[in-house]
Amino acid sequence: MALLDVKNLTKRFGGLVANKDISLSVDAGEIVAIIGPNGAGKSTLFNGLVGHHEPTSGSVAFAGESMIGRRPEQVAAMGLVRTYQIPRSFGQMTVLENAMVGALLRHPRLPDARRASARVLELVGLADRADTLAAELN
Repeated sequence: MALLDVKNLTKRFGGLVANKDISLSVDAGEIVAIIGPNGAGKSTLFNGLVGHHEPTSGSVAFAGESMIGRRPEQVAAMGLVRTYQIPRSFGQMTVLENAMVGALLRHPRLPDARRASARVLELVGLADRADTLAAELN
């Protein structure tokens, strides 16, 4: 079973068809790229997957659960999130605290979020910068 399963997804804004009949499936561990020119509907597709826009028609399932009708924070809590083209950190927070912002969705207890974030920082080579203010990173 696919981790992400999208079937016949369409999104219309009035008379404008932003996405038409998109189907795709992504297995756990698989990397998929969605590429196209500006205005092709990539952001609209991702916004539909994570609950920012309700699709006009079609279905989105993540880990076997329908995402249709769920609020973005509910979708994020299930583990399906999007990022933006220009990510922004909280400059007056440390690198570890920035990582904890995301970790708190999956680990609501602070000690658990701190441990999970420290593991991620180790994985990406930022463990030695954990206590550095994000604004000080180059």
